[in-house]
Amino acid sequence: MNTLSKVSKKTALNNPGKGVNMPDDNWRKSEQFVAHLRALVQKAEAYKAVSDLQTSLSNTVDDSEIYLQLAKHFEILGRDDESRVVLEKGCDLAPSVDLYLAYIDFLTEHNETEVATKVADRGVARFPENLLLRLREAFMLPVSYHTNDEISLYRERISTRFQNIEANFDLTTADRRADAFAAVCGHTNFYLGYQMNDIREIQIRYAVFVQKIIEAMHPSLVRPIPVQSDWNDRRIRIGFVSTQFQRGNHVVERLFGGWIANINRHKFETYFYNPRRSADPVPVSAPPGCENYRHVPDDLPSVATRILADRLDALIFFDIGMTRRITPLSCMRLAPVQCVAWGHPITSGSPSVDYFLSSSLMEPGNGDDHYSERLVRLSGLGVHYQRPAIPFESLNAARSYFGLGENTIVYLCSQSPFKYIPDYDDVYPAIARCVPSAQFVFLSYNSAVKAALKERLRRAFSFVGLDADSFCLFLPQASSQDFWALNMTSDVYLDSVGWSGFNTTVDAITCGLPVVTLPGQFMRGRHSFAILSRMGVTETIATDKAEYVDIAIRLGLDSEWRSFIAQKMASREDLLYEDTNCVRGLEEFLLEALRVKSQSACEGDRGT
Repeated sequence: MNTLSKVSKKTALNNPGKGVNMPDDNWRKSEQFVAHLRALVQKAEAYKAVSDLQTSLSNTVDDSEIYLQLAKHFEILGRDDESRVVLEKGCDLAPSVDLYLAYIDFLTEHNETEVATKVADRGVARFPENLLLRLREAFMLPVSYHTNDEISLYRERISTRFQNIEANFDLTTADRRADAFAAVCGHTNFYLGYQMNDIREIQIRYAVFVQKIIEAMHPSLVRPIPVQSDWNDRRIRIGFVSTQFQRGNHVVERLFGGWIANINRHKFETYFYNPRRSADPVPVSAPPGCENYRHVPDDLPSVATRILADRLDALIFFDIGMTRRITPLSCMRLAPVQCVAWGHPITSGSPSVDYFLSSSLMEPGNGDDHYSERLVRLSGLGVHYQRPAIPFESLNAARSYFGLGENTIVYLCSQSPFKYIPDYDDVYPAIARCVPSAQFVFLSYNSAVKAALKERLRRAFSFVGLDADSFCLFLPQASSQDFWALNMTSDVYLDSVGWSGFNTTVDAITCGLPVVTLPGQFMRGRHSFAILSRMGVTETIATDKAEYVDIAIRLGLDSEWRSFIAQKMASREDLLYEDTNCVRGLEEFLLEALRVKSQSACEGDRGT
């Protein structure tokens, strides 16, 4: 049971103790401290590298690698403006595909989408045969949109530009095939789903495009794989693929680590593949419960060969679309049965992925229409989730630590900036008009993205005669300790609409925050709805935008109701954790999928 109430958690928070600002022996041994030391070493190395590279540049102005390395080290030091200047200068004086790609990525992440598009156009004009530059140009999307109209504009632009690529890419020579394969191994449509529209069609088009290139370059990697005849006479070999299992706190590992740890070892033999290419000094290790761990940082054909060598019966991708190396792997046929889970909760579009593993509580009635895969609704939340290990007694940051007002009602809006679209900017001033002491806290990972969202909020507040700067506070992304402390000092958690939170929502609930949510059209917008439904705390689930605002206002003004909701959540929080039913359901599904595939193959043989 969760024995700490909101009050006792708050008391623990405000008591002096071994917190993030008090470096005792335990803190010195913590991962946070190790990361702090690593960052200091990295910065020291970056200072020296910048000095050396600037000396080299004074002697040689046409070496693109010098510009790339100098820009990289400026970014490590937080000197983004200098990084941008170096990339721009490099593209002019020592142009290369890699320099253009680095500059495009830099501008995109800093939300300078139109500038990035112009740079991509220049890159394509200079290197017209390079497919990766053309893909970057075609699928260019903002991190944070300025207006609703932009969403439609970019959607149409993507469709048109990609249609041109589909009609005009050339695989007739070995060099063209190699370039095309390298291109699709270096691209993914990460931001596409954050438009909050149905992207099934464009995802299918892109995946079919990728598979055609793979087939032309490595035809053996897309051929069907039959179910092995002895699959039912031994343990089933099941593989899992992700680049995100490294430090134990990534969203994907928190969501799906329980599948690996709790699957029936008598029936299943587990394999885990980490194709991450990284110089990260943190050692990679097998997820708890995994019997066979493969770190394969090689080229993707080698990764595929390694997976094929294990002769799997089924393969599950946890997060297709989140990183560039996973997308092309998902367009290969590496096991008789292939599935995708919802680490990045949109359809893969891939002809090689057979099933989408989802949650019965999250999917809308028409959920099947949103996927190219066959939809599998696992029971409940669909995950075996561990209670967040929040060290309440060691959190000691007061409101003043975050710049929060002592007498304000703090509404925590802690999702990534790209989950907030302009259509819902008006909910915040609508709440503020009725809760004059409201303070909305947003998190942002760079100043440019923060500026874009801040400008939108200023327009929305100004429209109703309010000053956004009096109500909205932007904080940088925080360490785990500071993030939990921020939750503890807040009063209400406002879920993002369209693309909901899961880990952040569970963290908020564990810290005693009432959660306001409005379920969206797609599964990716219904995580918090499912969490609250699972607990039977449905009072703060809205049916439309107006009710979302009303619920948030009541929670802000009615402290007794706010406490009632928090206590009700605390009494039912255990329902969120360690659900073995969904793991048993996963096992049953895999057995049935193999049986159906095996039977289908037998019937096909009889038919011929």
